[in-house]
Amino acid sequence: MEDKWKKLRESLEMEEYPSLYYFKFIIPNEEEKLAQLKSKFDIEKAEINLNYSKSKKYVSVGIKEIMMSVDQIIQTYQSVGEIEGVISL
Repeated sequence: MEDKWKKLRESLEMEEYPSLYYFKFIIPNEEEKLAQLKSKFDIEKAEINLNYSKSKKYVSVGIKEIMMSVDQIIQTYQSVGEIEGVISL
């Protein structure tokens, strides 16, 4: 798992911060899961796009938000990773 964060950190360190960052997740189509996911972001400032699967069983969630550092991005991914059933892309 550490290797995953190391690779992400290396690619993100090439960017300048603050920067607009695009997160993408797939979650079960449940209001509770979506609410948990949204709670990890500044809803007032983030741009959130939802795309439902054909069966409506899953939702693809794209979130654009200004991130202040590589650490903030990684912490966000780790925090979202604690939500059961969420897949980070």
